[in-house]
Amino acid sequence: MTQNDHISSRDLLWGVGAIAQYIGRPVRTAYYLIDRGVIPAKKLGPKAIVAVPSEIDRALLPDENVKPIPPREKPQPRIKSRVAKRRLYPKHD
Repeated sequence: MTQNDHISSRDLLWGVGAIAQYIGRPVRTAYYLIDRGVIPAKKLGPKAIVAVPSEIDRALLPDENVKPIPPREKPQPRIKSRVAKRRLYPKHD
């Protein structure tokens, strides 16, 4: 946002409930994302939280240059008993 951009109070999201509704997540998730700094929001006084929708969009939309993390492969289950090992891996003579 540049210095020439002027945002009126009508363009802001007032309160965590409005922010949660805007991002389509529960209020607790909105609090979590604000506390972690994922969603840029400002605290005005002891209770009021304000956010700009365009900055939320910019923060939550993925960057074009970032590759998604591939899902991890499931680890092979550990075989604990000898009986199970014998069944799965029989000896071949």
